[in-house]
Amino acid sequence: LLRKDVVNYKVNSAQVLIKGKLKFIKGDGTSFIANAGTSYLFDSNEVHGIDEVYEPSEVIECFTPMRPEYI
Repeated sequence: LLRKDVVNYKVNSAQVLIKGKLKFIKGDGTSFIANAGTSYLFDSNEVHGIDEVYEPSEVIECFTPMRPEYI
């Protein structure tokens, strides 16, 4: 995972970092560091992104409702 852009989806996003270490930023200026095993939620239209990649990482993302581009 090498993405360092910010995104906002029209759906809710639940994510689990299964490997690595990442620093996430949010549109309100806050940030948090996620380690392997960390789970987190982003509401629909919540601006967020990866600010720092500390280690090679793998993330599982789940969206509700399903993102139409994945159909």
